[in-house]
Amino acid sequence: MTRGVGYYRVWKEVKEFEKEFIRQNRDDFFTIEEDKQEEWINDTIHEYLDEWVSMVLSYKEKMAIISNYGLCEALALLNDMGTSIHDAICPEDTLVYLIIKEECRISADDFKKEKDDE
Repeated sequence: MTRGVGYYRVWKEVKEFEKEFIRQNRDDFFTIEEDKQEEWINDTIHEYLDEWVSMVLSYKEKMAIISNYGLCEALALLNDMGTSIHDAICPEDTLVYLIIKEECRISADDFKKEKDDE
């Protein structure tokens, strides 16, 4: 898929989310057994992302993410989930949640790198 110039806005928002997620959850991460860390990230990221989208981002920011990502691509993510735009409780929140979730790449190494950088 070709990305337009506006995709930078989406990438920037995803990176901001990743950085904040790591910062907020760093202490908890290091209490998890090493073989369960990736699973913990995947489980924890969903609730944190849900809160991020609904409470941190403004409506204008959400619309910018959707338009810069591409409405067709965002709707395709929704369709892949088996949900229609009419079934989504808050369509813009759902679309932004799916976009960031799709683009987000946080691993255990990111937490460890963050600790090493301190």
